[in-house]
Amino acid sequence: MRKGIIYILMFLLVFMMLPANVYAQGPITLFLNGSKLASDVPPVIVQQNTMVPVQVVASGLGAAVNWNNDKREVTVVNGSTHLQMFIDNPDVMVNDKTVHLSVPPTIIDGRTMLPLRFVGEELGLKVLWDNLTRSVFLFQKLANAAPPSQTAAEQSSSTASSSAADIALSNIDASGAAGGQAQASQLSGQVSTAVFSGKTINTIIAQNSANSTSDAAQTSQGIAHITAISADGALVKITADQPIKPSFFELPSPDRIVVDIPNSMIAGALLGPNGEQTGSIQVNQPAITLIRYALFDNNPSTIRIVIDLSKSIKPMLVMSSDGREAAIQLSTQTYKVVIDAGHGGHDPGATSYSGKLEKDFTLSLATKLYNLLKQQPNIEPYMTRSDDTYIPLEDRPALANSIHADVFLSLHGNVYENNSSVRGTEAYYYSKTSYDFAKILHDQLLNGTDIPDRGIRYNNYRVLRLSEMPAALLEVGYLTNPTEEKELYDSKEQDRIAQILEQGIMKYLLAKGSSN
Repeated sequence: MRKGIIYILMFLLVFMMLPANVYAQGPITLFLNGSKLASDVPPVIVQQNTMVPVQVVASGLGAAVNWNNDKREVTVVNGSTHLQMFIDNPDVMVNDKTVHLSVPPTIIDGRTMLPLRFVGEELGLKVLWDNLTRSVFLFQKLANAAPPSQTAAEQSSSTASSSAADIALSNIDASGAAGGQAQASQLSGQVSTAVFSGKTINTIIAQNSANSTSDAAQTSQGIAHITAISADGALVKITADQPIKPSFFELPSPDRIVVDIPNSMIAGALLGPNGEQTGSIQVNQPAITLIRYALFDNNPSTIRIVIDLSKSIKPMLVMSSDGREAAIQLSTQTYKVVIDAGHGGHDPGATSYSGKLEKDFTLSLATKLYNLLKQQPNIEPYMTRSDDTYIPLEDRPALANSIHADVFLSLHGNVYENNSSVRGTEAYYYSKTSYDFAKILHDQLLNGTDIPDRGIRYNNYRVLRLSEMPAALLEVGYLTNPTEEKELYDSKEQDRIAQILEQGIMKYLLAKGSSN
């Protein structure tokens, strides 16, 4: 028994003497010049040093790697750089000098591993570590040679003469209105302070210069270029030159929001000094401390943006109508939204061109919209009916009033008897405070569908008149028109309309929150 205990203690002692490899937090991913490096042995942490497989990195650079099994010797030749090292020996020969490593070369699962910083310095790489994604980004340093048509002095002069006029500023002010006047205090490529309509925004803005490398030449067709990232208070804006489809999730300890944008890449002044797809923005705002971004994956090319927070705050994502700008509102406020599916039960509503019932259309669309809103962290959606039940008209706004809802939306389908050619979408409001809500929803539908515009109209419908909050009634389209009937009863088209309305509601609440 005593001998068994001794063996166990000896085993534990030997185990504790082994390098402290940290696997518990998940594998480390290695990128070289934006491309993910495939390796059967991923980088690991050994005694607080990130160790990388030298064979994989060197091969990616086109360097020659040789292994002498008898001497347990590794040599790497990369241009004029010659590295000679021996396993478990911390002294490495770099050309004619000796470099002492804090952690010696070691073999893990048949691969020679070297400290990351040493590899980067000696092979001419810039090394970046993203702790959140546990990713190592390696970039070859590019020579800053002047173009053949310019001397070094001319190149320096042309760079220094850049001004705020050379910076392409987004024509959106801090509140989302168009036409904001902007002044930039620094050159593009750095964190600049811009003033929009009297508000200060920390932003990185892409330079619109004839001397800049064409973004189109750097990327393939279909990849959106992220050209600007800005922060104003609790609002973060991401701008691209093509429509983007961002998604986000939250992480605690420390609190942060992670935004992933597939089929995208960093462009213009957001790029690092050597063309790296990574960077950070120092933010002096109460809610946000730092914004970081990097290439997270290259299949598909995905940019990850990490928003470091001062405390836990719920995000709300709103897209512009053209899909090229994402606004992320960080707020502790929760909004209550009531969705009213028109008619129901013994009240079928209108009859469509082919005999379908309006109550079925409104319930289906309302349910899809409700499910989308449920996914928003700071939205509490409610439905006046969730099945084929008739709810008296007075009870619908009464529900919204009783829970102190922020907005009320009633969904309907229109009819025009004896004239099936009439088509279009209409929005109705009762109070002046409801007009903006109705207009945003109406504009969203017009921008996102091919349904014709039949205007925004005043009406004293009971569901609107009795609502104590901004309320709108939408006649989404004409069920008696065969073209619109086919679209409105199509499940995929309803999904699209629900997404459009969700974004309209979020846009209105975002503007409402900014004005409070």
